Amino acid sequence: MWQLPTVEDWKAKVDTDTVTRRVREQSGLVTKTPKPVGTFKHQTTHRTISFHVWRMRVASGRLRPGTGQWRGLTDLNDLPLPNPQRAAIKMLDESQ
Repeated sequence: MWQLPTVEDWKAKVDTDTVTRRVREQSGLVTKTPKPVGTFKHQTTHRTISFHVWRMRVASGRLRPGTGQWRGLTDLNDLPLPNPQRAAIKMLDESQ
């Protein structure tokens, strides 16, 4: 299954500096200041996962090899995506 660029963090609150740093570390991309879009919860059989969705634009850098593919939000229909990822994509699409 595919997913959006993701930063997993067990902290209750993640700020813009943390998101920017973690995306750079994972992907090799330097982004402009991220903007929070919204949050939602997803329930699995044994836990509740909170998703915090951020919108960010790439300022510079190259996508590190082996980290995935870069696609636009409207170019994801052919990928198998879990339901929480679809919810995040919908949230991003509606926030434009």
